[in-house]
Amino acid sequence: MLYPVTLDVPPEGPRRRAPYRSALALVLLGAIAPVAHGFRRDELLCEAAVARVEQCDASFSASAVNCTYEPASCSRDSRFPDIPSSRAEEIAAMTCAEIERGEIVAEVLELARDADEYQGDWGEP
Repeated sequence: MLYPVTLDVPPEGPRRRAPYRSALALVLLGAIAPVAHGFRRDELLCEAAVARVEQCDASFSASAVNCTYEPASCSRDSRFPDIPSSRAEEIAAMTCAEIERGEIVAEVLELARDADEYQGDWGEP
């Protein structure tokens, strides 16, 4: 007696892409998007540092810190982000324990206060 042979063939449909392709596309888009929208590196680093501090300390208010660059005009000097790039990179890479132990919140607020008083060039690119 012969038995019918069946093959388990998956139905035709969209091919599954490797997950790394999607991740690679997001990374490339993330790298290109800031340039296309005119964001500056110092602005992005400042935002990352502020977000990290806010993540670690719920009482911290991100609105206390300015992370935008404003070019000079006839009536005022250029305004750079309150946290200089080199320090912003360090803060963004810190753990919450380091932020709490190192009194980073107070330092960030002091940088913001100093920038409000000075409103000049931090020497940023």
